[in-house]
Formats: sequence, C-alpha cells, structure tokens
Amino acid sequence: TALVTDARAAGPVGTQQGVGAPGEFAIAGLPPVEMELRVGLPPGSPYLFTVHSPGATTAGVLIDGSRDTTGTIVGLRRGAEIRGTVRDSSGAPVPGASVKVIGCHFSCPLWATTDETGAYRILGVRPGSRLGLLAWRGEEFLRQWFPNRDNPSQASDIALGAGDVMESVDFSLTRAGFVTIRVLAADSGEPLPGMIVMLTSAGGPPSRYVVRNQPGAAVRQRLGPVMPGRYTLRVI
Repeated sequence: TALVTDARAAGPVGTQQGVGAPGEFAIAGLPPVEMELRVGLPPGSPYLFTVHSPGATTAGVLIDGSRDTTGTIVGLRRGAEIRGTVRDSSGAPVPGASVKVIGCHFSCPLWATTDETGAYRILGVRPGSRLGLLAWRGEEFLRQWFPNRDNPSQASDIALGAGDVMESVDFSLTRAGFVTIRVLAADSGEPLPGMIVMLTSAGGPPSRYVVRNQPGAAVRQRLGPVMPGRYTLRVI
C-alpha cells in the first residue's frame, strides 16, 4: 500500500489504483505540489518502515505532483529476523508464549507468539547493537531474558544488522511458584488488616516478594509468581 500526503497539509491526497505487476502501484488525482510518498507495511513484513536512502532527511520519497512521476522507485531496507523455540525445563514445547524484542528504537515493541511446537519468528527487526529478548506466558511461567536469565541485568545484548537472520534463539522457561497467605492474630484468630508479608530468598540470587494484607480481607492472598528456591517469610 502507498500513502501520498501534501507536506503542508494533513491527510492523504490522491487515489491508489492497483497495478498488475508485484510491487507496482499507481496513484491518481495528485495536486501540482511537492509531496512526500510513504509506504505502509502489513503486519509481519520483513521490511522496515523508513525508506532506504543514505543521508535522507525524510522517511518518505519527495515527489512533485506537477511533473511526470512515472518510474518512481521506493527503496525499502530489509530488517533483521530472529527465530527460535520456547520450551519448559523438561524440554516440552510451550505454545502460546510471547517473545518480545527490547531496545529497537522506533519500531518496538516487536513480538511474536509461539506455535504448537514452541517455535517463533520475528521479522522486520531494526538493526541495533543493544537489543534484548524477553519470553513469557501469563503467570504460569517466569519471565526470562535471553540467554536463559531470570534477571534483566544478566541478559546479553544482541547485535543485528540489516538483513541478518539470527537462529536458535531459544528459551527454557521455569514454571512459577505461588505462596498462599492469610495473616491472623495469634490470640483471637481474626484476620489482621494492613500487614506486610515479605518473602526473601535464603540462597542464590537475591530476590524479594512483598504483598500487603488488605484491610477487611478475610480471604487468603496469593503471592507470586515466585522463583523456585528456599525463602524466609516475615510479617511486619
């Protein structure tokens, strides 16, 4: 698809007409003014939205509606591609998981959903040297940063150039744990409102989970998702 707009006016002008050959387009009814031609890409396109023109000061192609514009070429740069598989700790595929690219300016967030085999494919990633990848599925699995890191500060930067294809970017998700909590008075057994429950890891990477017992809450509250491990529980 193509959109032509007057550089000094809002909204599209002209009417697009289909042309038989792949990649060709025709737009009729252009006013005799200087305009900017931009290309809109469908979801999942392997190309980038900006026109590939070194030193260009605009994201589109400048054309003059008062002249013959036949043969105008819009050059699009192919983005990078990331492929991989998401599995759980047992090696079973995780369908329906989300994988998101972080750090790609202008076009973020780019994301994909895994199929029944746990595979995913992300197209049209803008080149960058400090890209990150995050995978998760609801609260059932803990969020994980590539390569298999539970903490974003431990994630590795990914560098991709135009047209690069990065394969085997795989994840092994860990099932989350949950702690059910109900704070009661020792003497009366009545629920204690406004108490803060802290769950702190007793070993391994430091982590802390906090929940406040809501006033008037007589039901149990769930704390999580929590990483597997040993913890100390405090109520203040």
